[in-house]
Amino acid sequence: MYDNQVAIRLTLSDFCKKRNESVNRLTEFFNLQDAIESDLKTFYAYGMPKSAQTHGNLPQAIKEIDRMFWQQAMAHTGLT
Repeated sequence: MYDNQVAIRLTLSDFCKKRNESVNRLTEFFNLQDAIESDLKTFYAYGMPKSAQTHGNLPQAIKEIDRMFWQQAMAHTGLT
């Protein structure tokens, strides 16, 4: 079943690329949430329902992503 698959070791560049893609998507997510909140406040004073709100903020989320990515990158590339 696995005899024709080859494991390709991830490089630091691979990790950086995926980190950047993730941060870009997360930024889009926060921007979309702000737009939705603005749209909903047009019709409803409280805006976004509590169940749909995120409780974090973008800078803190990026810090946590960076911490996770660097830990994994160092462990997988053998740079630790």
